[in-house]
Amino acid sequence: AECVSTAVHIINRLPTPILSHQIPFEKIYGKIPSYSHLRVFGCLTYATNVHVSHKFSPRATQCIFLGYLIGQKAYKLYNINSHQVFTSRDVIFHEDIFPRNPSLLFHLK
Repeated sequence: AECVSTAVHIINRLPTPILSHQIPFEKIYGKIPSYSHLRVFGCLTYATNVHVSHKFSPRATQCIFLGYLIGQKAYKLYNINSHQVFTSRDVIFHEDIFPRNPSLLFHLK
């Protein structure tokens, strides 16, 4: 479901022949969308821990980027260690590293 939601978020920001090559986002909101927040789906991220309990606590959590939130300036992330989905604004992206190999998830014979 996260993959489909992220794809729809991106598709709504691209020109479409159905609307005479206009952007759906622009048609709805009357302004051109920003593309600076777009990231590579499934890439490695580090979510900064805002509340550190003591000085030797980890400063970031290793995660996988899942998508965007509507109405918030935050990203949806999957925590690799705790296996939980959460949101964060303070994220460092490594868009060339993919911690989960898709061939391991969907092995077809």
